[in-house]
Amino acid sequence: MHKFLPHHQGGVEVYTNDLARALAKSHALLIYAWEGYRPSFQEVQSQYLGVPVKRIYTPQPKSPWGVFLANFSNRSVEDSFAHTLDLFQPDVVHFQHLMNLSSRMVEMAKARRIPVVVSLHDYWYICGNAQFLRPDATLCRSHHSWDCVGCASARIGMWGLKWIAPFLGLLFVYRDQLLRKALEMADGLIVSSRFLKSRYMSRGFPEGKIFLTEYGLDLERLLRGYRKRDAPHLRFGYIGSLCWQKGVHILLEAFAGLGERAELNVFGDPTIFPDYSSKLEQLSSKGVRFWGRIDNQKMGEILSLIDLLVVPSLWFEGSPLVIQAAYATRIPILASRVGSLIEKVDDGVSGFLFELGDRADLRSKMLSLLNNRGVVDEMAKRLPEPKAIAYHAQELETLYQSLLGGTE
Repeated sequence: MHKFLPHHQGGVEVYTNDLARALAKSHALLIYAWEGYRPSFQEVQSQYLGVPVKRIYTPQPKSPWGVFLANFSNRSVEDSFAHTLDLFQPDVVHFQHLMNLSSRMVEMAKARRIPVVVSLHDYWYICGNAQFLRPDATLCRSHHSWDCVGCASARIGMWGLKWIAPFLGLLFVYRDQLLRKALEMADGLIVSSRFLKSRYMSRGFPEGKIFLTEYGLDLERLLRGYRKRDAPHLRFGYIGSLCWQKGVHILLEAFAGLGERAELNVFGDPTIFPDYSSKLEQLSSKGVRFWGRIDNQKMGEILSLIDLLVVPSLWFEGSPLVIQAAYATRIPILASRVGSLIEKVDDGVSGFLFELGDRADLRSKMLSLLNNRGVVDEMAKRLPEPKAIAYHAQELETLYQSLLGGTE
């Protein structure tokens, strides 16, 4: 996968760790993860919470071309992975993400007659920035690699260099071909939402190859740390990355002026995008508290400080794990009406949806709940039951076994 705990604390990392620990109870496994940059290529063998991890460090690319290529193609990673496959000899390889590794890793496993499963947590395989979000913050609904040129030009500061557009277009066609080949060679693709499935099917991937299943949670750990506490004010909360595509600024602007009657607890690491985090601090108002970096081992304690979770994302979210964690602790959701959030939040039943990026609509929903606190309490009684990680691991074991039985 592309990152792992404890230095990287995203939902995919937490999910992968929980799944690995559940599978490790009856199977031998190894997590192979890109960890970051160092002056030269390095492998570091370690363990995290009892699970063996091989962490890979690669040199920092020195040019825009190098940055682009290293995102999906690394010869040194390929050599390392080949050695790892020959040494560990796995029965199945499950890729959680290939970013910063190499698309050819799928082909390498298949060449050794090893079944391959790829989890599709976002849109990285069919979108250069993985989120179908343009630099001007509008959603991208394009299906053509040539349309990626504008995004790439903006990201590397080349908007004015129109002569380079054909070259960039060819690079994205090349990227698209390599990643498409990787997914086509995989025996199974896993998605956690109908929306994700529909996006990949719209790019030509067959429905029969895509396995839809919701994430599982370590409910025992989560509920062990959760303690419902009464509070004089309604407590809104945000948990996740502090980056603009997550729409945290929308939430802060909508909350401004409500601090006399409510609290807003914001959990996220301010050091990853310091400029944006500084902007959030400037938008802060009475009732807002920034708690800093999340310790996912203490998610139950974090959720104890929230009555209603806000997910103000500006992009097509795949399936935020934090929503399932909120449901497990009987916390309703306020979420953007976009992507899979529409299917994860039953509007008026398990929470409320507000229009994408609409501060006024979000504020209106927050005010309504402040004036009708009993609605939140009643919603909390009829939230969906999340899936336990042990059950989810059994689902995947069944999938793995079916692929082993059908391997040529």
